[in-house]
Amino acid sequence: MRRPFLRGIPHEDTGSDPELGEEKVPDCARLDGIPQKIEMPWRSSSRSLARDGQSGMTEDIVIALRERVGISDAVKILVPLPDQRPMDAPPGWFCLYECFLTEFGIRFPVLPLLLEYAYERGVALSQLTHGVVRHMVFSAALAKAAGMKLDRELFERITDLRAGVKEGGFKRFHTSMKHDIVFGDHRTKIHHWTRYYFFVKVDRASVGDFDPSHVLTEWVQEPGRIVPRKVNTTLKEKFRTLRDLSRETWADAFAETERKKKEKKGKAIAIAIPLSVTGVSWGCHQWHLAATFMQSPIIGRQKYPIFLIFKASDLPPALFPDAPSWVSTMMLLACASSQHRRMTLFALQRKSSLLRKK
Repeated sequence: MRRPFLRGIPHEDTGSDPELGEEKVPDCARLDGIPQKIEMPWRSSSRSLARDGQSGMTEDIVIALRERVGISDAVKILVPLPDQRPMDAPPGWFCLYECFLTEFGIRFPVLPLLLEYAYERGVALSQLTHGVVRHMVFSAALAKAAGMKLDRELFERITDLRAGVKEGGFKRFHTSMKHDIVFGDHRTKIHHWTRYYFFVKVDRASVGDFDPSHVLTEWVQEPGRIVPRKVNTTLKEKFRTLRDLSRETWADAFAETERKKKEKKGKAIAIAIPLSVTGVSWGCHQWHLAATFMQSPIIGRQKYPIFLIFKASDLPPALFPDAPSWVSTMMLLACASSQHRRMTLFALQRKSSLLRKK
């Protein structure tokens, strides 16, 4: 395996906003092939912009983007109207986010692997989070350093596509890495990235030889499913190689991940009895149910408990005959493993069923 070419990277401001619950994270050593961040002119962080979803792009920002990224005049860019959103690209146009270009080096024509991945999954590029692009670019650099090429099948194998943040009536889709491949916190948080988007004309200048009819723009409720072929020895070896190289390259990130795993194993993850709200009198059913669980063998042999929080209105009325629907209740179910958690939940469902029959 070839040794990766590493470069020390100075701290970069990722534009995180403490008011949004984001923290600044240090940049880290990276592989050759991960592009330098392109700094754009400063712009105010409008909270109203974050609320209504309107694009923050302006003609001046587009001009700066063309100059700093090096976008040819042949690529046609359209600034969205105030009432247009990422899923509202006009016919013959598609939506892109500024950070795809400035943070992760996407250029025109757009990376064929990214276009192919979106098409095969049946989703628009604009419905993918910047994390998908990050994982693709980082994985391609990692694969190159390991002497292999990242194709769509390999990317599908090392990532898991999931639904994430809701946007209107839809959810964006993000990826998580599999096979213990790590990239650290490098460029994971980008301030208001969803608010800086623009439309691009679908033509040879923007998508190259990629079939224009395969550039999707409509948002969907769920991505298409991929049925992969059976994992063979060659693929398994690639997984191990990428995992080991990522751990070597982002050693601090790997160490932090392992530390958190150990901490999680040593923490209590539950408590036990229903808690009343001031002025509410609880009936005997709730206390009887808690006592039943406390005396069960499932509870008795567990070292750590688990919290389950739910509304009383979500449970059968027979369990909470006197509790108003708005009361929040905490039940002690106490189990450490997922197997025991399933057993305890089943016991709760069974108990509820018996009470309903009575």
